[in-house]
Amino acid sequence: MKTTITLKKALLIGAVVLTSVKSFAQSVSYTIEENNPDRRNLMVYLNPFNVQAYMPDINIGVDGQINYLLNKRFQVDVDFRKAWTDSGIGIFAPKGVSKASQFQAGGCFNITNKLKTIRNKVILSSTRIGRYTLTSSINVQAEARRIFAVRGGFQYFHNNQKGAAISAKDSKGNLYVLHDDVTFETVSYVVKSYGLYAGLDFKTIRDLVISTSEYGTKRTKKISNVYMDLLFTPGIVYKLTPTPNQASTFKNVDINISENTRRTIGWRLGWQYVFNTAVGFNMKTEVGQMPGPANVSPWFLTFGIGVNFGAKIKLFDKKAS
Repeated sequence: MKTTITLKKALLIGAVVLTSVKSFAQSVSYTIEENNPDRRNLMVYLNPFNVQAYMPDINIGVDGQINYLLNKRFQVDVDFRKAWTDSGIGIFAPKGVSKASQFQAGGCFNITNKLKTIRNKVILSSTRIGRYTLTSSINVQAEARRIFAVRGGFQYFHNNQKGAAISAKDSKGNLYVLHDDVTFETVSYVVKSYGLYAGLDFKTIRDLVISTSEYGTKRTKKISNVYMDLLFTPGIVYKLTPTPNQASTFKNVDINISENTRRTIGWRLGWQYVFNTAVGFNMKTEVGQMPGPANVSPWFLTFGIGVNFGAKIKLFDKKAS
């Protein structure tokens, strides 16, 4: 079997070998200039690009969030999301129909909240060769804050639906499957879910600056937050949103009935990555199953990116150890 090595591959292999030899043959000397994971206890997030692919209602919108580490034991967390494009609203929908949104307000009880000396990966340099990026880094033993908490609070979902078969009752109580047999326009409706969320929260906060003679000042400032929740929304309300042409046809029609079965239990798993600076960048993703109508797929996937603003607010703050 004949193996051909091109010049490009040879250069790449050489670069990898040189980098490896350098990392083994040379120890990087450094001094820790700053190591303060408690520099900020308030983070405000504004993500102008937040996509939610909920199977019956795909939307793009904005996400605003506040997380405040109140003291050693408690965190306050508020999150509001509002769509500015919403596939769940039909093109003939009446004016004033609210686009998809969700709101949660709650907090975390920190079971453990400690400064721990752990390995912190610090990037020293990166070089791009073609499609490849060669990165050199070192692991610095330094303090980071580790928080393990239980979380919970109030949860609200507002989703627009269209097209799915839905039961209805007329003014006389007769049950039937709702269709528009007059104008043949899509049947649209709103589902509002009210309830609670509860789960676990894992957070690591790093704020480290080192100085090296060869690479200069390098830093690793980031927050990694993993959370998982159980969603319970016993209050699920259906409401028709008829078009102007459907107003008379659907007059006195009720769809908020027990025959339209509800899924009151859901779950989500989320991860948020934050540049832990006064003004930084963050991204957040979630996957799970949303409570709501039982006749549509509950799966959803959310991804958002944006900016964050950090500060130290000594309101009820007592330094954790």
